[in-house]
Amino acid sequence: ASGHPGSITSVHAGSCALAFEQMSLMIRESGAGGGLRMNEIKWLLSVVVDVLVQFDRDERGRFISEILYEPRRQRLGRWDQQAAAQPLSEGQRAAWGAA
Repeated sequence: ASGHPGSITSVHAGSCALAFEQMSLMIRESGAGGGLRMNEIKWLLSVVVDVLVQFDRDERGRFISEILYEPRRQRLGRWDQQAAAQPLSEGQRAAWGAA
């Protein structure tokens, strides 16, 4: 535990995987992350980010189109490609009011 209740942020990207890449790049380009390699940054993000939610928009409005979450670890999927982002099914989209 880090001693604080957590935080939330947003990043513009076309998918959960691309959002993770975008966050990695932003950290790498910052002063604090400049000395880290990309694989180190991605590993650190996988440790501290619990869930990624991708929103999309169509003629009916915004909706959740993808969720990246690894429930066995209650952490973001590993970077060995064993856990991957899954688009929501039509049933899941309907449950979220997006179908």
